[in-house]
Amino acid sequence: MAINWFEGGRRISKLCMGIVVAVGAATVLWRNDPDPVLSSRGPTLPWFISPDSCPENAYIRYLWDYDWGGSDPGLRLCFLPLPNGSIPYAVAPTPPEELERQAQDKRDNEKRMANGEPPKLIIQSPWFYGAPKYDQRVQSYVSDSISKLRITPELATRLRDSMSTVRWNDRKQAFNEALPWVVGICGFLWAFTFAMGWIIRGFAGIPTGQDFKPSKQKDKAS
Repeated sequence: MAINWFEGGRRISKLCMGIVVAVGAATVLWRNDPDPVLSSRGPTLPWFISPDSCPENAYIRYLWDYDWGGSDPGLRLCFLPLPNGSIPYAVAPTPPEELERQAQDKRDNEKRMANGEPPKLIIQSPWFYGAPKYDQRVQSYVSDSISKLRITPELATRLRDSMSTVRWNDRKQAFNEALPWVVGICGFLWAFTFAMGWIIRGFAGIPTGQDFKPSKQKDKAS
């Protein structure tokens, strides 16, 4: 009975692909629950719940043992950057041009109301000083924010309600990270198996798509 090395190689390759797929699926499905995220846009502004991960240019502080009222301790604080990429650490005075713009908006609304029109919605945000993530001023602000952090019962409820979205986003991110690796490794195994079979068939004089020489196939049939 002749040994079919080509079929054995194909089965080994398929087994390896199956292991790669299983490992990739395990890294996505069997993950520890991520910590909820509280985000801040700057001093004096309230914390808000963010179901998404922090952007790469934000500053993240992990509070591994912080009891926020959930089933497991742990909380992520996300300090969002300013448009220029720096992290806000203190309130800055409003620039003169911004004060003039606000005064003009107020005058425009007074005219609109005098004409019986509804006023424009005006959103005024505070201005902040910013610095790089690991600047001492930013670190002092972060430490001060952590010391003043208080999780109210209402905020704890909202954090618990956000966990399903946090889990889904975490697994979706893990899937997007694992998929290129799984596809790439499986593609490499398939290409390697195909190339080795093609090379060995060439040396052994076996036609493409067959595992034995025609003479051996005839002997086997007889």
